[in-house]
Amino acid sequence: MASLQEIKKAKEFGKKLRIAREAQGHNLAILASHCGMSVVQLVALEAGNYFAFHNSEKEMNDSAMHYAQTLSLDINESNNSKQICMIHRDSIEPYIPRFLRKRECIA
Repeated sequence: MASLQEIKKAKEFGKKLRIAREAQGHNLAILASHCGMSVVQLVALEAGNYFAFHNSEKEMNDSAMHYAQTLSLDINESNNSKQICMIHRDSIEPYIPRFLRKRECIA
């Protein structure tokens, strides 16, 4: 069973994953397909939900790291915490249909 500290770390890292995904303008369904996971699993990762991974820290961490790699995020692990250092959009961009890409408006 996960400790309170592990649950907090999972929630913090999940929030960073969600923020990075949204900043890159990615669609959950497309990313789920590319990761080989379900949308429900990605949402659980972003929420830091241990229960969705059978309360297994290893299973959740492995899935979170795979998700982060799919987003082309550079993960820095130090002091038992994971930090997202850089976001690169180039590697996943070709997989997103043009109509689903985040639009950047020029004023």
